[in-house]
Amino acid sequence: MCIGEGERTIVELVRAIERRASLSHVRGIAYRSGAGGITKTQLRPLIDDLDSLPFPARHLLPHG
Repeated sequence: MCIGEGERTIVELVRAIERRASLSHVRGIAYRSGAGGITKTQLRPLIDDLDSLPFPARHLLPHG
């Protein structure tokens, strides 16, 4: 689960999953650990400049 603003967190999370890296270094998430407990990582700072975020690539979505 993403905690807080997810725009940067989700990118970092997907990259960690692709590399099969530990999720414990991805800031701003909570997940079920192998022992059945819940692991919550350090919070990610809020994005001060929302204009720094790219626009969604809506052209990649199906039109229907």
